[in-house]
Amino acid sequence: MLHLTFACLLAPFFPTQAPSLLAAVPDNAVAVARCSSVSLLRDRMENNRWAQFLQTNTGQGLLIDSLMGGGGNDEIEEMMEIGSALNGECVLFSSETLTGFLTTPPTNAAALKSAMQAWMPEEDEGYNHASQVMFGAQVDVFARDRSELYGGVLDAVALVHHPMAFGLFTADNGEELLNGLKSSLSSLGTNHRSPLVEALAARRSQVGHAGLVEFILDSSQTIHAMVDEFSPPGVTLTREQTLGKGPCDLYLSLDVQPGTRMEMRGHFNVPSGTLASRFADCMRPLPMGLADSIPHDSIAFTGLGLDLAAGFELGRKILAELKAEEALDTVDQGLAAGQAMTGVDLEQALIRQLTGPMALVFLEPGDSTKADDIFDLPLFFMEGLGNGVLFQEAFEELIPLGEQFIELNLSDVHGVDVYQASGEDFGLAFLPEAFVVALNNDALVRAITAAVGEEQSNEPGRISATLMANPGVCGLATTVMSPFWRSMIEGDEEAIGLVEGAQITSSLRRVATGFELHLIAH
Repeated sequence: MLHLTFACLLAPFFPTQAPSLLAAVPDNAVAVARCSSVSLLRDRMENNRWAQFLQTNTGQGLLIDSLMGGGGNDEIEEMMEIGSALNGECVLFSSETLTGFLTTPPTNAAALKSAMQAWMPEEDEGYNHASQVMFGAQVDVFARDRSELYGGVLDAVALVHHPMAFGLFTADNGEELLNGLKSSLSSLGTNHRSPLVEALAARRSQVGHAGLVEFILDSSQTIHAMVDEFSPPGVTLTREQTLGKGPCDLYLSLDVQPGTRMEMRGHFNVPSGTLASRFADCMRPLPMGLADSIPHDSIAFTGLGLDLAAGFELGRKILAELKAEEALDTVDQGLAAGQAMTGVDLEQALIRQLTGPMALVFLEPGDSTKADDIFDLPLFFMEGLGNGVLFQEAFEELIPLGEQFIELNLSDVHGVDVYQASGEDFGLAFLPEAFVVALNNDALVRAITAAVGEEQSNEPGRISATLMANPGVCGLATTVMSPFWRSMIEGDEEAIGLVEGAQITSSLRRVATGFELHLIAH
């Protein structure tokens, strides 16, 4: 059922929901997705090259892999059949135990009901069937007991036919399903607004544009679980300390235009004054000079302005505030043991120099580079340093400790110290404010050449131009659909023609209330 609902969000025939259907979202929902007009979205996607790409042989394969884990052609076709019968608005929501999907009745209600019934299980599959009227809706429930296989777990599915909505619901068991149906259907046609729906309206106002598809996820529980799992010994953090009393949610708004443009805007809410917000402040804007360090023939870039040194210092400060003596002693003992073994002040010479930004760059393969896979491409990783000289000196002190595992040979490229692994196409270079690691010598030389300003062409590449066009962002990822990418779909001329010259860019910007997200494909 989850495959169905999420596929409806992503497929060219995504369902839509009227504003009144948002009233059916229960108060315990942790995720809500909404489309304002399926018919309008369908029209736009039929005239958008990215949607057209997903309908090619190559695009269909990518869709099936992402939704079905590499299989499920029949299920994709059934999803498309449901999507083709939708015209109005729709809503998808989920809680910890229930998933619901509702759509306004289309003109051809019989076709939609038939398509939905194709998803319902058969009684001979071990399901028991019950039919009843609930809050004016005809509800067909299918439930079965799988306790022998799944340790007492039941699963249940319901098909709903209401004058205001058609729907599909699934839950962990029959009791949860009935409770969810009652909560949802009893609110249809009312002014009920769940906390997550209220948050959706607030985030929509912050982003400034709803788009045709909206999505919001309450990420509070996930963050708390991560904090509990990774908290150091003797440290217990409360919800108020981590996230405060307010919500922590992710909002996304997708818009599709005819032609080449598809755009998503979003907001990840991080309440100010909390531990989460203090760590988020360790994100820094990508420096404008970074664009000058990117080779002009780069085809993909991922950069993050993360100041690891500041994060380390903040972590120690917070442990001191919490009086977490055991955790602080563990950190200090580890650093002292490392210095005793290496003779290097690991904190001062290494950790405190990792000020960022960090970047991963893929280059167009040259004539001498055989690239059958993305990781066969020339690529390099770059990490910004506070003091590159101090970092390099510490690294050189550590080299003898690793000689039994790898032999490094020192050479010079454009006046830059390069350490090449003996017998391996792997190298490391030190710049005044960064170090570079490359998986092959070609990428390393090209990275150094760009960094020291020895590029032969004065015309910046598309990756550099994209960086310069996004000042102030703390994270950016962009991919140019280059000859390499076209070679990956060789033989699918329709798909190649659609992505010719295309570029996909996403960015992250730190703001007072969290992070702004922006993705554009054009």
